[in-house]
Amino acid sequence: MRRIFALAALALGLPLADAAAQSHPLAGKWTLEFVAGQRIENGEVTEIKGSATLVLDVTGDSLIGTLTSHPQPGMAQRPPVRIAGKRIDGEVSLVSTSEATLSTNGEETKVKAVSTWVLRAAGDAVQGNVTRQLVGMEIPGMGAQPVTGKRVP
Repeated sequence: MRRIFALAALALGLPLADAAAQSHPLAGKWTLEFVAGQRIENGEVTEIKGSATLVLDVTGDSLIGTLTSHPQPGMAQRPPVRIAGKRIDGEVSLVSTSEATLSTNGEETKVKAVSTWVLRAAGDAVQGNVTRQLVGMEIPGMGAQPVTGKRVP
């Protein structure tokens, strides 16, 4: 892959150092699996599993993309969200914001959710964690949750 990239850079007249600087192991399309939320009923916490497609591109010194959740039975489809972070070697921290719906005794409340995704790619696999914060709320059990995934060809 690097050889093809280098040949393309030479054909376009780009310096190899500049062309290599444009790639990143997390750039591309990924399928992720993670804990999407939790249900607390009568004091019992149940994790809600989720999956999504993550598409990341290198833009200058950043990784910017879209995270599109896959439909889940019994839940409303979430709209795609923008996700971005600083392009660095190794583990990358990406942030997305969305709207979360909380339901308490049948009463729904919408709040802003900030998700911090810490990911590391190794070949065609990705792993890391996601931490969510509901702005203005303290919710127990909202620590880092594992994320795994694989590159989509």
